[in-house]
Amino acid sequence: MEGTRALILSKILGLIQHRRLKLTEAYEKLTTQKDVSQVLSDQLEKFYFWNGIFSKFNRHIRREERKPPNKFFHVYPLFFIYETLVILKEEYGYKDAYLSRFEIEYFLYLAQKQSDVNSVVELITAYRTDPHKESIERYLMERSGMDSRLYTVLRLCKHFTWTPEMISSTEEEYEVIKRKLQEFHKLISERRLIEFDEENPEPYYKLLYSNKSLLNYHHSETKSV
Repeated sequence: MEGTRALILSKILGLIQHRRLKLTEAYEKLTTQKDVSQVLSDQLEKFYFWNGIFSKFNRHIRREERKPPNKFFHVYPLFFIYETLVILKEEYGYKDAYLSRFEIEYFLYLAQKQSDVNSVVELITAYRTDPHKESIERYLMERSGMDSRLYTVLRLCKHFTWTPEMISSTEEEYEVIKRKLQEFHKLISERRLIEFDEENPEPYYKLLYSNKSLLNYHHSETKSV
């Protein structure tokens, strides 16, 4: 089982081509760089949900409740988390940039597209200030079949301080996140951001398997045009 999970994670991170089990440029970079954490963090930023690499259905959810994620979810989860942290800190006045595991698993996982971020932030702030937080937690945990494995994978992001209960960012890493988010939004506004398309998946896979970060890949593509 552990070997299977490692293989799936390697595919999600773009270290192995999911169709041919062939090692990628990203894997080659991982084996030659001293700062392995930077490579893994860069690859995690390129993870897009849904991207055709894993099953369309979560086997942890009852069959009658299953919905195909490819029809609903179109989001870069890590950049969604970055933006959530920035909005909470810049617009809602939270001193520290942090998200609890519960907030990630029960609020952020609801996001279907990048533009859902303000709605998710509103849910989080309402939850944080609700005097009946424990009741909310019990209610959601009893009724949710969300897959919690993504939270564990977040430890690979070098911009987060990860614990089993929460993620947070130091002031230095938070500033890096803000700069990355600005560049990310520029790609969106210019309609240059590569997203997974079931009808034409190769541009996304080319990005995922490359030895460049998401932002550097887009910069290099612009220069080559």
